[in-house]
Order: sequence, then structure tokens, then C-alpha cells
Amino acid sequence: MKKVTKKLVSAVLTLVMALSIIVAVPAKETKAAYDYNYQFRASTYTFYYAGTSDLNFASISIMYGSSLKKSDVKNLKSSNSNVKLYLRAGGKITFKVPSKALTTTITCTVNGRALSTTVKIRPAGNPFKTFNIGSKKLAAGFKNKDYQYTMLPIVKSKGKTTIATNSGWKIVSYYYYNSGSTSISKTNLTASKVSKSFAFTGSLSYLEVRVHHEKSDLYRTVQFKYID
Repeated sequence: MKKVTKKLVSAVLTLVMALSIIVAVPAKETKAAYDYNYQFRASTYTFYYAGTSDLNFASISIMYGSSLKKSDVKNLKSSNSNVKLYLRAGGKITFKVPSKALTTTITCTVNGRALSTTVKIRPAGNPFKTFNIGSKKLAAGFKNKDYQYTMLPIVKSKGKTTIATNSGWKIVSYYYYNSGSTSISKTNLTASKVSKSFAFTGSLSYLEVRVHHEKSDLYRTVQFKYID
């Protein structure tokens, strides 16, 4: 009887050890174990435009997209035809920012997973609250205008030049030159107002102002040149 009991205990112990070994064996790695939770990095994006024929491009991206091939992204669509999408490597999607306010839904499928995000396009607005050269008040002329590297004429003036930006915009640099005078330049600014006594009295008189829209990272440069 004791021998039978010992044999039974030994068999049970052997079975337990065998089961322990089986449980300890790691499960076979499958693709599902590495199926990332792909999604757009934000549920809503907002981009800004300035002027009427802006050349700014924007981009959105898919989380964990660095591992993606372009062929992994299917059925990429924008609900608004004014937003034309371009698929890049690594889950990056770029598009030209339209010069109109709109909202669009961007959808695609990544490895069978449906993704969706909302993109809003909004105007950056007039950068200048005040733009006075002497007695000339010019700020209103920049509303909904294309003014990237725009050369505008100015008339003879010896008054003070005052420039103030609207909310969201900053003056980052300016350059001034007048015939027969030393040039004046300021860079690396983050100013909302500049007021200087600039004279424009000759054919070489010149003023350049560069502004930055902080939310959208838009830069605009306005140039003035004296004309008779």
C-alpha cells in the first residue's frame, strides 16, 4: 500500500512539473501583439492662412507612423475637395492650406483600422492694427491681401513711422534706409509695436517689415520703396 501511495505521489509531482514547464513556455509571437494603436496625433487641427493666394503647406501625422509604409494607408480622403491630400512616408499627410475658411474631415484606413480627424482652416487676419508712415494710414490696406514680399510705393514723408500688430502677430525685424543716411535694422524682435522717425525723401528710401503669426508660424514681409 505504501509503495502504491509513493508511486501515486510521484506521478502527481511529475504531472505538476510537466504542467509548470508547459505554462512557462512563452506564447508564439503574432502580428496582433505588435498591432499599434494607430490614430491621428490630434482629433482636431487648426491651421491659418493670410492673403488670397497663400503658398503655405501644412501637415498632420499618424501616431506610430514611422513604421508605416505608404501602402499601409488606404482610402485617404478629405470631405472637402478644397483640401487636396498628399501621402508621404512615415504616416505623414501634407496639403496646401486653402485661402478660405473651411472645415474638413480627413479619413483613412491603416492596417484595417479606421482613422478620422477634423481640420479647420481659419484666416490669420490683418497683421497690422496700425501702420502709419507720416500722415499716411496704411493698415486697412493689408486686410485680406497678399503681402508676402510685396513692394509697395510710398510718398515723400518726414513724419514718424508707427507700426503696431494685431493680436497673434509680432514684428520680428525691420530694415530702413533713406538716401544719404545710415541704414537702421533690428532683428530677432518679438515686438507688438515699433515707432521711429523715419524720413523718406529720396529715390533710395526703403523700409522692410517682417511679421510673424505665432499660432500658425506664418511669416510675412512688407517692403516700401519711395516713388516721386
